[in-house]
Amino acid sequence: MDEKVTTLLNPNYTYLKERIDTDRWILLQGSTRSGKTWSIIHFIINFCYKHQGQGIEIDIVRDTFTALKATIWKDFKTVLLEVGLWDEKNHHKTEHTYTLFGNIIQYYGADNPEKIHGRSRDILIINEANHIDEETIDQLTPRTRYRIICDFNPALGAEHWLDTYIDDYGVLITTYKDNPFLTKEQVEDIESKKNNPYWWTIYGTGQRAKVQGAVFENWEQGEFKGEDWSFGMDFGYSNDPSTLVKVSIDKRNKIIYAHECLYETHLTTSQLYEIANKHASNKLIVADSAEPRLIAELKAKGLNIQGTKKGQGSIVEGVVMMNDYKIIVTPESKNLIKELSKYRWADKGKTVPIDDNNHCFTGDTLVTTIIGEKKIKDISEGDVVITSNGFNQVIKKWNNGLKQVANYSMEFDTFSLSLESTNSHKIKTEKGWTEISNLKANQKLYLSKYFLERNINSIKVKGIFQEARKGFIELFGSIITGRYKKGMTYTMLMVILRITILKTLILFHRACMLVTLLKRGLKTILSSLRSSTKKELKKQKSGIKVKRVESGTQNMEKKLGLTDHIERLIVKSAVKSIRLDTQEYQNTAIITAKLRHLEKGEETLKRVYDLMVENEHEYFANGVLVHNCIDGLRYNVMFYISRPNYGKYAVG
Repeated sequence: MDEKVTTLLNPNYTYLKERIDTDRWILLQGSTRSGKTWSIIHFIINFCYKHQGQGIEIDIVRDTFTALKATIWKDFKTVLLEVGLWDEKNHHKTEHTYTLFGNIIQYYGADNPEKIHGRSRDILIINEANHIDEETIDQLTPRTRYRIICDFNPALGAEHWLDTYIDDYGVLITTYKDNPFLTKEQVEDIESKKNNPYWWTIYGTGQRAKVQGAVFENWEQGEFKGEDWSFGMDFGYSNDPSTLVKVSIDKRNKIIYAHECLYETHLTTSQLYEIANKHASNKLIVADSAEPRLIAELKAKGLNIQGTKKGQGSIVEGVVMMNDYKIIVTPESKNLIKELSKYRWADKGKTVPIDDNNHCFTGDTLVTTIIGEKKIKDISEGDVVITSNGFNQVIKKWNNGLKQVANYSMEFDTFSLSLESTNSHKIKTEKGWTEISNLKANQKLYLSKYFLERNINSIKVKGIFQEARKGFIELFGSIITGRYKKGMTYTMLMVILRITILKTLILFHRACMLVTLLKRGLKTILSSLRSSTKKELKKQKSGIKVKRVESGTQNMEKKLGLTDHIERLIVKSAVKSIRLDTQEYQNTAIITAKLRHLEKGEETLKRVYDLMVENEHEYFANGVLVHNCIDGLRYNVMFYISRPNYGKYAVG
């Protein structure tokens, strides 16, 4: 194979040739149009030529299959056509493979779990690796026998999984100037953006830039100092970690010293106590007041701990306080450094920090508010939404533009719900916050009982129609004349609505007495249904018109004794559930249900929206409870800086 084209191109190709025999990871970082992708394509072609007939398996992966087809795979086919190596017979469209010189090249998106979890290969090519999450990498790399080649632009933020491999293997940085094939017009277009510092640093020079809109720019790494100190604590469990930050505040010189003591998930209360006691001993710990039960348990075990006050504007207040100081973070505090680096403002007015755990829902998603359900696209700042800890205001809603979303269908024992969202939106489970794409069967989710009851007609309830139909067939056989089918369907639909409500009440109400009553009611209904319908059908003659059956459905419903019985139960329940005091709300408005099956639909591009809710950072979307960890530091700082009587070191 003639390599003169590729040797002309830029250093990327040469770097690949030099490193392929020695380095497990080969990393190409570059600006826009630096020739990274085309160099990789030429390298693949020449590598396959030199190892022809050896059956080497090469996988090309990008974040989504759609993006891959439109970029690197399109370019790969173009290059093969240009050098006369494309043969349609070698392209297996169903399997997404191409055979080149007796070697197999397969291409797929990281959004295909079967490919990610099941396949092994010799060489892995990751295109635009900055868009691939670390969990996917953890699945791909152990299944790669030989080499991993990544190309990416440096829009990575302060911390990224790529950093580990950059430290271990180094990285080649190239720019558009290394690509001799760009036209004069292309070069001029790139250079016209020099006035945009952020864009130019990343896409012009191929270097990393500070995150735009960073909340904290007043920090640096250094030695922890202070004559006295205290601690800030934030609670998590599953995806969000529990954190403990050692803090000393020099008010005179306006310096905050911080050291990360804990950053860990899945800690029990006992484990949390042991770790906190080891570091803090009798020192004061200022913690997130949203967990009063946990604070009380830790205090009972002997910790000197108390909650910080949170109210309207407390997040911004804490940020403002911290930005008035210089923050010194110890080099060992890797997670704290990461959190400080990535924390950004959501708006130009710097009034709302972004909650990176909240992602996006499509516009028709229903949010449960104090006055009922509203589409998320219609939510306004100041609207009051329901959370797991009472009612809280929406402090920010923003339109996040077009994003890849998927419809997630969640099946429970007796009903199903769906959410159309980005793959990383977090859902509240009994074990903590979990990304929707990572939900597993048998996990318990937090649901809004109010939403389920209000939307009973639109919720898919499993087995209800089948159950009613089965009862009729048992009584009358499977052969029913056409004249009766329509009338019976109407009658059944009336019954189905009532049974649906009944089943929902049985599922969600806590009181054993009520459950027993409802169970008895169900037996009465079904018994009445069988008896009354049997009598009614005996009275009807074959010549009676379907219309008479239709017009008589309301009367028949009354004869079956359904309306009054169930409506009394519903009213009784509603009176009890509708109380708005916090304790009653917490006890009645939220239920947990075990997820039986999660099914992800095809990804599509749709306009999406997100909310930020004051204090709790959560809300109910389509009846499902959906969703900082510098907060431990913020809680401590707010507690002490706001107290004027502390001396040089704001502790005590």
